[in-house]
Amino acid sequence: MDSVKINWADKFPGCLYGIDHIHVWKASLDYNESKINSAIEFLSMDEVERANRFYFESDRSQFIVRRSILKQIIAKYLEIDPKNLLFGYNLFGKPHLINDSLKHSLKFNMSYSNNMALYAISYEIEVGIDIEFIQKDIEFQQIIDRFFSPNEIEYLRNINIDKRKEEFFKIWTRKEAVLKALGKGFSIPLQMVNVAYNRSNFILRINNDGNHGEKSSWNVQDLLPANNYIASIAKEESDSEIFFSHFTF
Repeated sequence: MDSVKINWADKFPGCLYGIDHIHVWKASLDYNESKINSAIEFLSMDEVERANRFYFESDRSQFIVRRSILKQIIAKYLEIDPKNLLFGYNLFGKPHLINDSLKHSLKFNMSYSNNMALYAISYEIEVGIDIEFIQKDIEFQQIIDRFFSPNEIEYLRNINIDKRKEEFFKIWTRKEAVLKALGKGFSIPLQMVNVAYNRSNFILRINNDGNHGEKSSWNVQDLLPANNYIASIAKEESDSEIFFSHFTF
């Protein structure tokens, strides 16, 4: 089954109606001086200080744009000033709201690659998203050998070499999306997350600590957000419908 090709709406999709809806936003990270000046107005002093710690000006500018977009999107749902949004982080770096009555209900995740970002917003159910720009000159075999499970390595070995790079990126974004949804980062070895499935939408069951303990179930779906990009979204197993919107300043 092919990845989901997306038609992006140019409007706010409306409120989240319980666990039945998930919203995914696409945003360009292209910027100019005017855009940076507008975006930085939405950041807190701590966020501005964090931006200023970047060594390269391009990294600083892109962080400002990414964080500003995240705050503006979340503020649409909460109907508050984006400047008043504050974030905390768990032990593994996953952000969450710390100053909102819905902080235990509104879930979000974001990913960026090259000059594009994706933002996933959900109600009550955990969600993770990852996007990757398909690099033409990437040497992916060493990554496969180091981070992929034996099943994934075998799956790729049997794929036509012309399709192998695309399948590599699919597996990589699936892994990242699941780990981000779990909120435990790389404390779970990538080899433990086996996502080698010959379809774009499937249920993955994984031990929460990678080795033992209670298992959790995740719906993983491949996405094609734009030409030369591959993405995946992972959400707690449910029948949630995904709505796609395009963010513009």
